[in-house]
Amino acid sequence: MASITFKNLEKFVKKRDNGEIRIQDIYANLTVQKNNYKEISEFVEFSNSLKIKSSFNFVSGLYELHDKIDEVRMSIEDGIQKAKVLKDEFSLMELKCLLKTLPKYEEKIKKQYFYFRLLDFVNKEKANRFIQKHTNLKKLLKKIVGL
Repeated sequence: MASITFKNLEKFVKKRDNGEIRIQDIYANLTVQKNNYKEISEFVEFSNSLKIKSSFNFVSGLYELHDKIDEVRMSIEDGIQKAKVLKDEFSLMELKCLLKTLPKYEEKIKKQYFYFRLLDFVNKEKANRFIQKHTNLKKLLKKIVGL
């Protein structure tokens, strides 16, 4: 976790701690996605070390985690354990909420994955024209896929 963003966050926290800025609570959000879901526990530890509050959400509009749900679940559970060890009640609450929403998120992205894979097998242009003509089908697909 040595990106420019985190270095800037560390500078910001230092200014808070030195009294240069008047902010009591600083929040950092991790949008859980394919390239960072394994870093949840590390993010909790990093946030806790800076005395900032960490929040979490899932990436939306993509189905990139559709085949990683069990690994994501384990990573969230590891983060929960880390938050317990650190006595970080805010992260603990956030991660418990994230874990609670995981089944619904999984259902949504699996539907999206199925829909887009199906479009790969048919002529996309014909499929789009067909869907545009049939408004009830269009509404149903929007409801099912969450598009």
